[in-house]
Amino acid sequence: MGANPGNHCLNPVSSPFGRGVRQGRLTSVRGWRIDPLRSGKYLFHQGWDIACPVGTSVYPKQAGVVLFAGHYRGYGLLVAVDHLNGYVTMYAQNSKLILSAGQSVDPTTCIAVSGNTGKTTGPHVLYEIRVWPNHSLQVNSAGIYGNLKGKIDATAE
Repeated sequence: MGANPGNHCLNPVSSPFGRGVRQGRLTSVRGWRIDPLRSGKYLFHQGWDIACPVGTSVYPKQAGVVLFAGHYRGYGLLVAVDHLNGYVTMYAQNSKLILSAGQSVDPTTCIAVSGNTGKTTGPHVLYEIRVWPNHSLQVNSAGIYGNLKGKIDATAE
């Protein structure tokens, strides 16, 4: 854990609510907003957008196991980490994924490199938190459902 594969990852620095990026600026919060991709429509934004340069290292908030790592619809390149405590954190819109499903992580493990993939208006990391596996108690209803084996099905983009 904490390896620096291909020199893509820098040392992590703590950030206010564990958003997992070394540097960045909060540009959108969870809640209702005018969707920047569908002008004039109010939609519920499912997470927090942290603007940062493409290539910024992404780290999980806590130790856990990678539940999913791959391209997924509007999320672009997505990493979901099961923290084995009832919570899953998700990091999306990345340019590169460092780990794959089933690998163990801790807060010093670089899991991805930020980017501009999926439905996005610019380089950032989309950070989401959810209660797992009871989706009716989601901290953040992003529309990803599945089971602990890593099967993912999305209803929202």
